[in-house]
Amino acid sequence: MTTNVKASFERLNAQQKVSVREDNKRLLVLAGAGTGKTSMLVVRVARHLIKDKFNKNEIVGLTFTNKAGNELKAKVEDIVGRDVANGMFFGTFHSFCVRLLRKNHESANLPANFQILDETDKKRLLKSIHSRDKDSDIALAKLHAKEAGWTSTQLKRRVDEIKFEYTNLKDAIKLAIEVLGYAKNRGHGVEWIESHLSELAFKSSLSQELCEYTSKLAKSYESEKERLFMLDFDDLIIRTNSMLSENKILRQGIQNQIKALLIDEFQDTNVIQYDLMKLLINRQTMLTVVGDEDQLIYEWRGAILEHILDFCTKENGVCIKLEQNYRSTKSILCAANEVIGNNKNRHGKTLFTANDIGMPIYQTFYSNAYDEADAVVREIVNLHRDGVKFKDIAVLYRNKSMSGAIGNSLHKHSIPSVVYGGMAFWERLEIKDVMAFLKWVNNDSNALAIQRILERFKVGYGEKKHIEVTQIAEKDGFTYGQALLKFAESGKETALKAALKTILAFKESATKLYETKGIHGLVSHVVSRSGLLDVYKKSEDQEVVAERHEHMLQIVENAAMFTHEEVDADDKPLDDLMVFLANADLQVEAQAKKGKDSDCVSLMTMHSSKGLEYEYVFIIGAENANFPSPMRVSQREIEEERRLAYVAITRGKKKVMMSGARQRLNKTSTEMSLFAKEISTKYKIFSDKSFNSFF
Repeated sequence: MTTNVKASFERLNAQQKVSVREDNKRLLVLAGAGTGKTSMLVVRVARHLIKDKFNKNEIVGLTFTNKAGNELKAKVEDIVGRDVANGMFFGTFHSFCVRLLRKNHESANLPANFQILDETDKKRLLKSIHSRDKDSDIALAKLHAKEAGWTSTQLKRRVDEIKFEYTNLKDAIKLAIEVLGYAKNRGHGVEWIESHLSELAFKSSLSQELCEYTSKLAKSYESEKERLFMLDFDDLIIRTNSMLSENKILRQGIQNQIKALLIDEFQDTNVIQYDLMKLLINRQTMLTVVGDEDQLIYEWRGAILEHILDFCTKENGVCIKLEQNYRSTKSILCAANEVIGNNKNRHGKTLFTANDIGMPIYQTFYSNAYDEADAVVREIVNLHRDGVKFKDIAVLYRNKSMSGAIGNSLHKHSIPSVVYGGMAFWERLEIKDVMAFLKWVNNDSNALAIQRILERFKVGYGEKKHIEVTQIAEKDGFTYGQALLKFAESGKETALKAALKTILAFKESATKLYETKGIHGLVSHVVSRSGLLDVYKKSEDQEVVAERHEHMLQIVENAAMFTHEEVDADDKPLDDLMVFLANADLQVEAQAKKGKDSDCVSLMTMHSSKGLEYEYVFIIGAENANFPSPMRVSQREIEEERRLAYVAITRGKKKVMMSGARQRLNKTSTEMSLFAKEISTKYKIFSDKSFNSFF
């Protein structure tokens, strides 16, 4: 191990070595784009093992994506060995919180098998509450009609009015999702949501009725989650913070265990993530935070710039800058430095490189988005003819709506492309169906999972039956599954009840099989025997069904390879199915529609490009009416837009091309973007092709 670590250390540059050697308990490493922060972090982890004599389970690395966590762990493993690396935690804030909550569930007032709601489940639960509210109002109307002696016509009119009112309130579901996320990421509770929505109703075009109902819906959602012992992604961190704040003994135990805490992409931390950091450390903890204030592009999600700007002042820390870039040419870096240099709220650093000067930034202004798209595609064709692979080319844009013209042009020229950030594996319909079965086996009270299954099999189980079964569960103290069985076995036999008995019998057989065959046997059984594939065959063509089956086989393979190291408070291994489900729910990384090695041009928003790099980068839509976004006008917002431009430019390794259009999506621009103009003529070549010539 020592030999590998020494070799890795010697490959670092001077500032990276300084970062590794730094003994201050609070270290901020300002790592510019492409400056090798991961290489530095890996060797600093090894330093904690060798020099600081920390045990492997005393080192924790927190990241913002599973991809970053896996990459960090793999590189640490390369130099310290698999046995040592497997004892450390490298992963997302959410993954870490799940592990803490599982192991200390009693301190968090949660059952061991609490469920995690993904975004789809969150929406389903809100829809269910919305539907239940509507049915409740209709039931009250019928009761009132009976007492008041209404005619059937009067009752029908009132019922139709209620249905119409709730149809108009459907937007409350989407608004509730947005406001819940906004509030939680800023450390606000449900009470804040009510006042925020009241203010929105006063200041915006949203109706008072919609805002009031959204507030009610958000409260009901929180109550329902609490009743069902469910947590959404934001809750994972909030619940962990509450647990650690309230339990001094547990907090001190964790703080004493974590000797070294390393946080990547520190500039993206929000209030609750920063609070978690403070709860995990004490004065003796060696805290290393790595980030780049020039790449903070998520303030609108709750990231707080001051966390990285004020870190050294608040924490009495040391700041070391990594400025040597290994990715881009001198021209690209100089252009990026000129742009970001216009921001006032930054520590300040200047990227440099030993790479060649390279080609200047090519900027072109076209008459419309279609001319721009065709010109970009022609250049892509020329690059490909010169031997450049399509997968080494990316097209970036400010908004998804800008991708239409370029997508059509690529298709017209038969150039393979993929939209980065497409549907992830774990978000696919067939995978979520399989997972719903597994969640039912894991927790018989998971009404959302059971409803999904019954909905997929189209057995005629609607919202009214769901309410009836829920009432049985509440009255008899049953789980939702037990109540469903009672419903199926009582009263007159119907096609619905017969279908329910078949599904319930399958669930029971799956549960027993898990006890003997484990996670792989269970998943294989669900995929091959549940009948899901037959359901897909009834409504979809053979090609789609074959693709769905292929994905389902992939999850069987995942189960076959699944292992984990998680234990409970008594250091006994946690249940495989419980951990498998938690890991699946935490898979948030987007996956391309084609394999990662496919030769395709990548299309993506500038936000999606963060952390990626390409030989050739086209930045389209860089005109003054669209970038900076017209919705962002304050100085702070303009600076975040400028950071977005900086991120986009620094994705390029060999050549960056920026283009704008006079006409796009019914908007007229007079010139290129402010950020394009901030690059001096020393590092760019500009061409105006926005006027047609008639001779």
